Amino acid sequence: MKILNFPLLLTACLLVFSHLATQASANEQFEITHTLTVELSLEDRQLKATDHLTRSDPKNPWPLFWHLAPQATDIQATADGQPLTHQFIDGKLSLPELLATTEVLTLSWQAHFADPIPEQTVGIEDPSYGVRATIHEKGVFLSAQSDWLPSAAGYPATSRLTVIGPRGLIAVSNGLLLGIEHKGVHTVSHWHNRTPQTRQALSAGFLELSQTEHNNTQLVILFSKENQSLALSYLEATRQYLDLYTELLGPYPYDKFAVVENFYPTGYGLPGWTLIGNRVLRLPFILTSSLPHEIVHAWWGNSVGVDYGSGNWCEGLTTYLADYLLKELSNPNEAREYRLKILRDYASLVNSGNDFPLRDFHSRHNKVEQAIGYGKAAMVFHMLRQKIGDQPFWLGLRQLARDFSGETASWSDLQNIFEKSSGEKLGNFFEQWIDRKEAPQLSLQETLHYQLNSNWVIEGKIIQQPPPYQLEIPLQIQTEQGNSRQVIEVEAGETPFRLETP
Repeated sequence: MKILNFPLLLTACLLVFSHLATQASANEQFEITHTLTVELSLEDRQLKATDHLTRSDPKNPWPLFWHLAPQATDIQATADGQPLTHQFIDGKLSLPELLATTEVLTLSWQAHFADPIPEQTVGIEDPSYGVRATIHEKGVFLSAQSDWLPSAAGYPATSRLTVIGPRGLIAVSNGLLLGIEHKGVHTVSHWHNRTPQTRQALSAGFLELSQTEHNNTQLVILFSKENQSLALSYLEATRQYLDLYTELLGPYPYDKFAVVENFYPTGYGLPGWTLIGNRVLRLPFILTSSLPHEIVHAWWGNSVGVDYGSGNWCEGLTTYLADYLLKELSNPNEAREYRLKILRDYASLVNSGNDFPLRDFHSRHNKVEQAIGYGKAAMVFHMLRQKIGDQPFWLGLRQLARDFSGETASWSDLQNIFEKSSGEKLGNFFEQWIDRKEAPQLSLQETLHYQLNSNWVIEGKIIQQPPPYQLEIPLQIQTEQGNSRQVIEVEAGETPFRLETP
């Protein structure tokens, strides 16, 4: 019998188991503050903005240039109220006359955002559907990467954001909700982001607010009238997940968590909020799958960023801690079936022609990348947990959340963290699972069984295709009288084993 991929299961009497916004450093002393007013025109698909920028420490220099959406027009700049000349080329705004002594830099601009919303999403593997920024009659989504808000590399920023839209249009972004006002034909949304970040997203829709507080965290639900009946169940689920993951991973890193309805299908985990499509919200499994997945992204991918140059580890870790772990806590059989599904997906989708090492995974655009970057990576974290034990595993994750808050982490950083928490050298483990593509191919040969006194004995060889992996494979005999289990260390191409029933 041949086992492909990760050592998980040999059926019959012998079972073989084996066990994704850039945030600036929280330790930065210098930051920019945006005091920003945005007007949204859905009819014209237009944004108009005025941004008053200040520095926390006037002794530090202003950025040499700012990133701003290439669509920006009618740009004006003043320094302490005095006009400034500017240059704007390919999304880079420079202010050559800006003096170091300037206290308040004011920028104003407008921009047209009109990425098309797909009418059909079936068969589209790109989770963004190609929508980077759009202002639509049904709502607004401006990704952090669209640079709708001026940003400068290395200059973390807090913000006070006021968004003015047509009546009923509520805007959402990072930070605390300060209030929503309905003034005549307009609705005004106020947000205060106290966590320094270089970029942030903005969303808006015709939504209704449900709000509470839990353990000093603001909980916000913004659903359309059609989905308001779901608000209480989402609030309660959010409370439960925050309690669970705070216990496992350490303090929740943001002031709020908001579940926000989007007008087209999305499933984004953003700093302190998630943006989920209106139809997706109604699916019964979202409360136990997508919602915890996006909550876990508050720790991994948002508070702790990803060093994409060395590979994206956070999607696999988030999948493991949300999609898998909840099944393990509630029903071990469902957890086992989920692991098997990961292996089946890998076996059916990945081959020598499209495989790649985890270190080369950056983001998902198709099912093959999902099987590797989400599924295989989740199994790597499962095997790591089995190898070093629960206490060092959770200790390592809490240390990762604490030490890299506001920083980016690489696979090498994770290796160092878990080596410290476990006291074990993990170089071979990370090298074979992160830097090598494909997966172990195992088979059993020369198996035999015989009775010895009142017991049964099963012997054989575990054969591994070269180059061999270093594996710890639990072998288990299941009988009516009980189970016999033995962990076999496999390092060579051929490893004998012997099990005896109790």
